[in-house]
Amino acid sequence: LLNRCRAVEVVVNTPRNAEQTQALNNVNSLIEAAIDKMQEDLNNTKEMVQRYLNACSPDQPDGPIDQRFQSQANLQHS
Repeated sequence: LLNRCRAVEVVVNTPRNAEQTQALNNVNSLIEAAIDKMQEDLNNTKEMVQRYLNACSPDQPDGPIDQRFQSQANLQHS
């Protein structure tokens, strides 16, 4: 049974329109920029990532929200 499970490949595809695809690319770029910035300024990057997380749960944010990130994340779900 274990060998059969290892032989299975699961592929998940999320259909997106052009606007959603662009929004996803923008969000990924913001996250990649945060990863790059971590090397030089960890504390500010942690605060920025926290604002990104807050943007993903605006009903119960734990502090300020990054509006640019939130607008792109919301486009993905429309």
